[in-house]
Amino acid sequence: MMDNQMTFEEWLAGRKEAGGKIDIQICEIARWCVQTLDPYGVEPDLPEELQQFGLDLFVRSPDSGGWVSVHDLSQAKVDALYERIERERQEDPRLVRRRFLVARLHAAGPRPVLEAFIEVAAGRDLDAVLEDFARVRPSIYRVGGADPFSADAIPV
Repeated sequence: MMDNQMTFEEWLAGRKEAGGKIDIQICEIARWCVQTLDPYGVEPDLPEELQQFGLDLFVRSPDSGGWVSVHDLSQAKVDALYERIERERQEDPRLVRRRFLVARLHAAGPRPVLEAFIEVAAGRDLDAVLEDFARVRPSIYRVGGADPFSADAIPV
């Protein structure tokens, strides 16, 4: 999020600068439901009548310092991003769905990830396991205390 030492405008300019450095061919891609006029959720004075939600694409790379909205990319990068998404969809239609499901599973914490690995190792279909674990929102794992490993359950 925003550093207290930065102004709002400086922080947004930093996202545009980070977007300029992202290599679209190897970056991570995600899609979330966000406020369309404030995709980062940091606008302090967005009037209520302008607060509407929709899906937005984000990208990131190891040196981007976080996720960057597609709106902070140059048009050439946006075009390259959509070409990549379409190319990957044609190469393996499951890839886009798997990326979404894996990101959701990862957000759930280490214990659900391990349990998913155990199920796959036991012979269950990868796609079925990912779909099953993604049905539960990551916040539910946290509220129920099922996201971390129990200290007693970890062999030393």
